[in-house]
Amino acid sequence: MKFFSPEWAAELKNQINLNQEYKNSSGGWDWLLILSIKDRQDNQSLLLDLNNGECRGIKTANQDDINKCHFIISAGKETWKKILTGSLSAMQAMMMKSLTIDKGNMSELLPYVNSLKELLNSATRVQTEFI
Repeated sequence: MKFFSPEWAAELKNQINLNQEYKNSSGGWDWLLILSIKDRQDNQSLLLDLNNGECRGIKTANQDDINKCHFIISAGKETWKKILTGSLSAMQAMMMKSLTIDKGNMSELLPYVNSLKELLNSATRVQTEFI
């Protein structure tokens, strides 16, 4: 499936909801999160509706979604590829500043580091075609 396509997003939702570790570490998380590809001309982004260990939906983000979301996490396409193929961890990418929090307070996100890690681990289980 093409990266960030509607089919890819639907499978990501399925994988998140199948991930027991994500569910166990996400109690209290009731925020809208956007994942974004930085270096694309269209700045393609996905809005994830996450609530207490459940992904209620994923859709292509529009400007209204960007305005109302709590967090935006962004990386270039090559960084996303490395994270999703397992050659780079999300934490390593954050330390290298190639995965960034473009909106939101890092101190709010800190208690949910394992949630974020498991969310991205869920994405590694989606068969992905990088274009």
